[in-house]
Amino acid sequence: MDVRICQCCSRGTDTTGLRLHCSLEPTGNVLATGSNDKSVIVVGFDADNCISNSTDREFSFHKGTVRDIHFHDDNTMLSVGGGDNLLHLSDVEKGVELFAYSGHTATIHTVTSHRDTLISGSEDGTIRLWDRRSNTCTRVIGAALGTQGKSGISSLSLNNFGNLLCGSRDDGLCMLYDIEMGKLLAAFSPHTPVTCKSVQFYRNPRYILSGSYDGTIALTCAEQVLLNPEVNCTEILGTHRDKVTDVTWHPTKQAFATCSADRTVCLWTAKDGVDD
Repeated sequence: MDVRICQCCSRGTDTTGLRLHCSLEPTGNVLATGSNDKSVIVVGFDADNCISNSTDREFSFHKGTVRDIHFHDDNTMLSVGGGDNLLHLSDVEKGVELFAYSGHTATIHTVTSHRDTLISGSEDGTIRLWDRRSNTCTRVIGAALGTQGKSGISSLSLNNFGNLLCGSRDDGLCMLYDIEMGKLLAAFSPHTPVTCKSVQFYRNPRYILSGSYDGTIALTCAEQVLLNPEVNCTEILGTHRDKVTDVTWHPTKQAFATCSADRTVCLWTAKDGVDD
């Protein structure tokens, strides 16, 4: 896959915050970014021209660094931050919190969802599944991944079918876990042995996009990992000048956004395409 960088966005001198995390809502028309200045910025996004196209909207309901953002649907957003060990569900339009989920015993670094299931991963080495309808925890995954008490969960992503979970750890290892079977299927390392900070399935679940603290952005063929995890099936797509802290695919187009500690949010598009 050949990619080109279309735009690097950085905020002006009104803030010293780093834009550490990003997420596109399901239509791909809105991009949200989170910062160590406690803020969440929501802006319009034009994927055809790969540019931001509207005035920033800022939400400040976190008490510390925003660790991750995920659009649950068109109008609700999941976010974690501030070291309060809570998963926050918020109304995007109103900028207000709807519910806070508690249960993790350490900082939550990552969130994702599928239909009525919300999923969070924490420094405590566990992954928790929550029911959006009852607002309760339905399952705790830890021992099956070999992470509980050993390595924190840095990122999570579900495939479109909601049955295969990709998780990355602080030690750089990524895992493919079958939600329905409750079984670890394979492990792989798309980057150097430092924190793989972000993973996300493409809409064709054959591919996984990832970003690392080594500054690289990678594309891995999940299908090949499941067939033979010993074979290298990862391609480096690009780099930032500092740690890559988040990656997110556009939901309908062959484009993605990345956040970095170099104080930029970069928008990328594929030159030769990805198989759909």
